[in-house]
Amino acid sequence: MSTEVEAKFQLPDPAATARVQALARLGSYALGDPRQKVITDEYYDTRSRALLAAGWALRIRRGGGGCLVTLKSVRSARADVHAREELETELPAELGVLAATDQPPPPAQWPASAARDKAQEMAGEAPLELLFRLEQERQVRDVLDGSRRVATASVDDVRLAFHGTSRQWWELEVELSEEGTDTDLLAMSGWIRASLGLYYSTESKFERSLKAVQEAQVHQDAPVAQVTSAQPSLLRRSPRRRSPNQGMIVLEAPAGAAESLPLVELSARGYRAHLQKRTTDEIVFHDTHDGAFAKRGYVLSWSRAYGNWRLREDGRVRAEHRGTRESVPLEGAIGDVLGTIPAEHPTIALLEASLEQSDYAVSGIGTDPFRIRARRWEVRSVVVPAAARTMMRLTVEGPSAAVAYLSAILQEQLGYRVSSQTVLDRGLQLLGISAPGSAPPREFRVDARDTVRGAFRKVLRAEAWRMRMNAAGAARDLHPEFVHDLRVATRRARSAGRVFADALVPAVTNAATAAAPALREELRWIARMLGAVRDLDVLSSRLDVQLAQAGAAPAFAGQVRSAVAARRALALGDLVPALESPRFTSLVQMLESEVGESSATAPSATAPSTVEHADLSPTVPSQGDQSVGPFARKRINRAFRKLLPWIEKPAEALGEAELHRIRILFKRLRYACEFFRPLLGGPADAMIGSFVSFQDCLGLHQDAAAAVRVLTEILQQAPPAVRTEDFLLSMGSLIQVQRDIQLTQRQKFLRLWESAPRLLESWKRLRAQVEATV
Repeated sequence: MSTEVEAKFQLPDPAATARVQALARLGSYALGDPRQKVITDEYYDTRSRALLAAGWALRIRRGGGGCLVTLKSVRSARADVHAREELETELPAELGVLAATDQPPPPAQWPASAARDKAQEMAGEAPLELLFRLEQERQVRDVLDGSRRVATASVDDVRLAFHGTSRQWWELEVELSEEGTDTDLLAMSGWIRASLGLYYSTESKFERSLKAVQEAQVHQDAPVAQVTSAQPSLLRRSPRRRSPNQGMIVLEAPAGAAESLPLVELSARGYRAHLQKRTTDEIVFHDTHDGAFAKRGYVLSWSRAYGNWRLREDGRVRAEHRGTRESVPLEGAIGDVLGTIPAEHPTIALLEASLEQSDYAVSGIGTDPFRIRARRWEVRSVVVPAAARTMMRLTVEGPSAAVAYLSAILQEQLGYRVSSQTVLDRGLQLLGISAPGSAPPREFRVDARDTVRGAFRKVLRAEAWRMRMNAAGAARDLHPEFVHDLRVATRRARSAGRVFADALVPAVTNAATAAAPALREELRWIARMLGAVRDLDVLSSRLDVQLAQAGAAPAFAGQVRSAVAARRALALGDLVPALESPRFTSLVQMLESEVGESSATAPSATAPSTVEHADLSPTVPSQGDQSVGPFARKRINRAFRKLLPWIEKPAEALGEAELHRIRILFKRLRYACEFFRPLLGGPADAMIGSFVSFQDCLGLHQDAAAAVRVLTEILQQAPPAVRTEDFLLSMGSLIQVQRDIQLTQRQKFLRLWESAPRLLESWKRLRAQVEATV
């Protein structure tokens, strides 16, 4: 069962209807292209009006070649919102023809559905009779807030015709979509009331039509439903004597506006605001490096004024815990929620914010009092160096109509806009920082309309975006995953060069052809330093468990931890200056530049601060201007062909170096498929998942091999005084743990390898499906 939530407005005449149809926006919301629909709605009930008595209306809608049955709950609306439960089912063609003869099929013949069950429950075996018919011409448009489709706006020309009764009227309906919120509907309704001068319609089309037929006193065999004293809420709104419905909306002031409540402007419009209290606070917002809290709808923050942590979900405080800024709560209600986040993803501070808050009681002409909470925020990034930014937000709470009207004034006349973002998300946006765990912007996704050159440009820009996202966190050593994600981005960029390079390099050698090798060398330069840190991070993360498996003495465990930490400090000491250097900045700019049409020459290792951009425009035709679809399939074919000779070898004959090579080939194959993922369709996900299984298995094998190399170097470099018998025995045991891991992963690989030939078959099937749809 779904719930239809909409606001309805009366349009007094065709001229007002035309003006609404010509609108480009509803306040701060854009209107999409109009679509015209002509539909016929017929309403049915039993002779005894069993459905109406139970609070439901049955509509059969014909239009566009289909026949849709809808059961709608009939209830009085609030002044500003209609919310009705709906049950729907589509009639097959043969039953749709029967419905068009004013003899609808009984519910027992409808397709199995909740609508059929409900109708049978209310009507039993009683036949259905026509109540009346509505003919509608509708102009339907999407209502958009950026990329969010928040609602559907419909301007309806409605005609009622039944046994001598004739009526015509016009309506504007704004119905929320799945992405829309009550706040969106409130904001649009307030603007429509204030700017267009339209009044809410408290009756549905069904209620209005039934009342018109009833008033006409039409003489017919079937009695018209009567509105009795026992059913006042079904068809008309009883006088409301209870407290007004409450509403809330958050608005953000336009850039450059006064950083306080606009008292003068509100006073000029008949409002009086009385300051009740003023407070200040310093708040720090936390999340994991990959945005695990935000993905679950949580916001975790620490307040200096209250000395406590707060966990919010959907804007409401879910749990609180007293503590210092340094002690992220791991116990109590907040700890229970934090426990759902993997332990390897600890929280990090992302945003600091200074808050100045003023609470006002506001009254206006003919309205009940309501409240405004004015908050001035100054936000600063903890991760990325960036200048502080400010924003002014108003939270308006009180009677729905008053809140909607004031919000419309603030939007239309003072430039405010509705905000549904959290302070953390909006603060990061103002600072020009993407939220943790964000995917690259959609503009970097390859699609079928791209040329090969355009696709290459998008892929490299996506990896440059990932590098920028993680570079500051890696340089500040906030979390090991920043280094890992940065390393993956460099690998993907190098892989993209392999996939695309020979399709874009001019066939005739010229001075600019050194650019592609230069880019590869720069990526190799930063990848080496990232790899040195990452290998030690992986070893460190597993070291405690492996020391326990080795039965190592506490003294040895401390020596190994210290040696690994010292090596990591040295590797990080090389990495941080590199990430903060002009050379790394130039590398990212190279990836972001018009790659494929221009790139860069190799910077000197002794003078890495300058990168000269060189023209790479082909002197002869290349594949760069061809459509990316056929190219993508050929490059994935090529990646499979490189793997094929290894698949034909018996797994038992593969040595450590060969397993490492196979891992690299699987990684490149996976990256190639992921670059072109939007072109391949849904079945590609399962195929890519198979690559990941091989890659993870061989990755653990390689991690253990890297750990053996590090531990062997620690052993060799240990001073004689440290190389005691206990030290040597414990080191031997720890190295054996790594050998055991390699053996376990090799056995797992042997089982996986049996399925490797099927990977090629799955790709052939997927390729055939894709080619069949081109």
